[in-house]
Amino acid sequence: MTVPNAIAAEPHADQARRTLGNRLRHLLGLRQTFRIGGVRYRELTADSLRHALSRAGRGHKEYEAVFPGGATMRLHCTRDRVYADLAGPRLLDVYRKSEPLLRPGMRVLIPQGGTGYAGAWAAMRVAPSGAVVSLDADAESVEYAQRRYRLPNASFELGGIEALAGETDGAFDAVIAVEAIAPVDDEGAVAKEFWRLVRPGGWLVAAGLRPAAQAVGALGPALGGTGSVHILHEARDGWSVVRADKPVPEHGA
Repeated sequence: MTVPNAIAAEPHADQARRTLGNRLRHLLGLRQTFRIGGVRYRELTADSLRHALSRAGRGHKEYEAVFPGGATMRLHCTRDRVYADLAGPRLLDVYRKSEPLLRPGMRVLIPQGGTGYAGAWAAMRVAPSGAVVSLDADAESVEYAQRRYRLPNASFELGGIEALAGETDGAFDAVIAVEAIAPVDDEGAVAKEFWRLVRPGGWLVAAGLRPAAQAVGALGPALGGTGSVHILHEARDGWSVVRADKPVPEHGA
């Protein structure tokens, strides 16, 4: 399979900086400019990204991004706002747990899609006839995703779960919710809304930093007595990934 330029398999900036020469440049206070996937990035501060996001650092680092065509954008990279080109795709291994379930032609929703790498990754796997909607409440993340991952079958939209209220029941073949169903007071309502959007015969994958049993327990009430839940992955003191399958109603039911 040919990998689109939008998500080409290139070393991200944090890996590139691990050479002795790059470490020396940071020690000398020199700023770097580099190009990844057609986008030119320029550091606006001299400290390394690794140090800036460490406990001893400031917690953020700024870059200027110049996209193909000349549009520019100032990026504020933080521990929560992760740019795959700069720090690597932090949760890609978690998203990959759903890869065997993805098929060309599927319509997929990714809530809390961040800066877009996950949406672009999924869009490649449901192409050419499928499509992905990546939703996030952070305006900077969505603006970046729209400029960085210009794929014909990926849409990056601004909004939280409230933005899904207008979607019809069963609008998606699949929902991939990584860190989107958290152990908070309204997690049942969030899971129920995602489940509403899954068509009969489709599935919901939910991943989080908690035991799989807790994740299954959170999904159970949201399913309303329909569907089955399976554990796809569980790491001790780490990520769990569970899948809920929505049954197809029997004929005449």
